[in-house]
Amino acid sequence: MFKKTLAILCILSTIAVSLTGCGKTADETRTPDCPFTTATWEHTPEDVIELENSEYRTYESVYMGQTYTFSKEYLGRPGTIKYMFDDQDALKCVAWTYSGDINDLQSLQTLYDEIHSMLVEKYGESGYNTDAATSGGDVWYFETGNILVSTMITTDATALQYSYLHPDVSHEPKASK
Repeated sequence: MFKKTLAILCILSTIAVSLTGCGKTADETRTPDCPFTTATWEHTPEDVIELENSEYRTYESVYMGQTYTFSKEYLGRPGTIKYMFDDQDALKCVAWTYSGDINDLQSLQTLYDEIHSMLVEKYGESGYNTDAATSGGDVWYFETGNILVSTMITTDATALQYSYLHPDVSHEPKASK
């Protein structure tokens, strides 16, 4: 089960990076109103270990550093929070992931709709939406860093990832042709 969950987390991280790319820099020190952590962009790996105060796992992050994952409930659902660092131990992404059973697509859709509604109420409609058969999601573009909500459906499981990206790894949407 851990290998399947780790694979889903890695795939969702790759999707998040591909949707947002790399680009601008900013002096922001707080994640933009992230509801599932009080961490700031200034937190170190040691800081997040102390903040979460629970067992954790690590693996290589897409930013060439380490990812630290902790079990964390959000909106009454069990999930995993991950803190992704670059090779300089700078926090570049904070994400909460929920993994579900392929036989319970309604639970995934309900969770997505709940998070999406909260974000639309707070920020308005997103600047990007993908609605593929096996994945979907939205991106909100901000100077303080992008916010992403994405889903993935495989033959074995479903997953939702809710991410806050540092401004250094966020960019504006591409202009339409």
